[in-house]
Amino acid sequence: MIHIQALAVSTAAMLFMPEHIIIGGGIVAMQGYPKHYLEEQIKCNALFPDLKPYFSIKWANLGEAAFLYGGIKIWENAVRH
Repeated sequence: MIHIQALAVSTAAMLFMPEHIIIGGGIVAMQGYPKHYLEEQIKCNALFPDLKPYFSIKWANLGEAAFLYGGIKIWENAVRH
């Protein structure tokens, strides 16, 4: 299961070349989830040698309230423009 998750994330990283990858959600928030192993697998799956140091992996920590913070940011940006 983790190998498949890592493959999905590394494929997206190769397509979009992001500076940061933020991972969150119910599965990875479970206690005991092997985050270090997932990070390792993501970096191993990155096919382009120049890509490996290019991105950093961050873990979402806002929990179930994350959508509220995102909604507030969208509203703030809409009000400014």
